[in-house]
Amino acid sequence: MPTDQDLLLAAFNKARDYFNQHDFTAQTWTATMEGLLDPQVAMKRLDDPGYHVGAAVKDYFVNGNGKTERAKVTYLEPKDCYIVGNLGFVSGLAEFIDRNGEGHRPSHAHRIAYSFTYSKASGSWKAVHLWGAYVA
Repeated sequence: MPTDQDLLLAAFNKARDYFNQHDFTAQTWTATMEGLLDPQVAMKRLDDPGYHVGAAVKDYFVNGNGKTERAKVTYLEPKDCYIVGNLGFVSGLAEFIDRNGEGHRPSHAHRIAYSFTYSKASGSWKAVHLWGAYVA
């Protein structure tokens, strides 16, 4: 039987795979992401101040820059995974490439730090807060 940590990492990996496949449509979002994100999830913007919150996260990927930029994120090992009660945390470093950057050319790889918070209050792990920042 899978442990809570196994289930948390499975949710993280399923979302990671979806984002790196770049098949952002309303149908694929509903089939894949709606079960992995809290309805009021907050996602930190990397290039601008502030957050996308709730339905704005879906809109960013299905209709906005997330769809056009086609970023590739390679999560580096090791990543930390820690569970406290009904909260789970997955954190680490990653390489981020904007595949449709300035002049429609891929950007160079940017190192980012990330920390994603999940809640199991609904019975399954759902992301509630997605944070990332460029590392100098």
